[in-house]
Amino acid sequence: MVRFIRSAAGAIFFLLVGLGMVAGAVGALVAYLPDGVRDLRAYEAATPCRTVPIEPADCLWKQEFTVTEVDDPRGRGRGRYTILTDADGDRWRSTYGDTVPVWGGLAEGDRVTGTIWRGTLTEISKGGATQSTSEAPADMRARSAVLALILLPSGLSLAIVSGWRFARRRASPTLTPGQSASFWLSFGLLMAGLISPIPAALLPYGSELGHAGFTALVWLAIAGLGAGLARLHTVRERNRQPVP
Repeated sequence: MVRFIRSAAGAIFFLLVGLGMVAGAVGALVAYLPDGVRDLRAYEAATPCRTVPIEPADCLWKQEFTVTEVDDPRGRGRGRYTILTDADGDRWRSTYGDTVPVWGGLAEGDRVTGTIWRGTLTEISKGGATQSTSEAPADMRARSAVLALILLPSGLSLAIVSGWRFARRRASPTLTPGQSASFWLSFGLLMAGLISPIPAALLPYGSELGHAGFTALVWLAIAGLGAGLARLHTVRERNRQPVP
């Protein structure tokens, strides 16, 4: 990878990758920051349906289901899910971000009450406990902010160091200490963005914004450590170079 970025083609390739990451982050922010909470507010303001909805409706309809299948296929690229069957024999598949408070206690044959909004199963209830499905409306502003945290710093760093390398490729056939450290730092920032939401998901939080805020704090700690190590590497490598 380091050999590849030394060349003009490699520098241009990583420059385009970095710019693509920046564009993805900006696109997510532009798409969801202005009105990313619209569906969530509509869902929270929805009232119970007066009659059984024939088509997807903005009201809330509660319906009894039987648990047909419940599984946690971790390591197989899918999230934990259930398949519920209603009285008409229709099967409803939904996924869940956590095991509590309902999903972890489900078994095949259990009866649960599901809430349907706009034709989507948004939550299930059993024994007085209620849990939202992954398909329930969410604060997309917070989720787009987390996505931007993953893509924007690393993409911007990668684009800058790639452009720097392309401009200076003739002056130095190999990466300078600063270029090398900045190149690996961009990947470190990407890993920091991917790792940061994990500890935040393990702690209780009252809202999506709370989760995003804690994710940002974790990211800052990891990114700060990475930047410090990159700076230390640069200084040490420069000190090793012979003085002309």
